[in-house]
Formats: sequence, C-alpha cells, structure tokens
Amino acid sequence: MNTYSVVVLLPGGEVKHQVVWARAPEDIGDAIRVPSGSRVIMTEMKSTLVWDSEEVGAEETAMEAAPTS
Repeated sequence: MNTYSVVVLLPGGEVKHQVVWARAPEDIGDAIRVPSGSRVIMTEMKSTLVWDSEEVGAEETAMEAAPTS
C-alpha cells in the first residue's frame, strides 16, 4: 500500500484534505468521493510517519506545573 495526501478544491472555494492508502494512484477514486467540478491535487507520501504537535499550549502548561528543585 502507498500513502497519498489528497487535497480537494470544491467548486464553492472550500478545501478538504484527506490521507488515503491505496495500491496505486488510480485506486484513489475508490477511496474518496469528489463532486463534479472539483479539482483534486494528490501527492504520494514516501514515508508513513505521522507527526502530531499535541494541543497548543499543552507543553507550556506541563512545564509551568513541574516542580523546580
């Protein structure tokens, strides 16, 4: 399986993003539904690494709560 980052630009100007796993780019159509008139931009992701920065401010709160001995 390959991982693809798919951005859909809808006719009304709205943007949707989705990560899709598929065997080949041609199989993406089976995984997503796109209204007619939309534009699809797809990038194959070579790494399946997912990074999450956590909740904004969570690290600062944890640092403030830590004892300073």
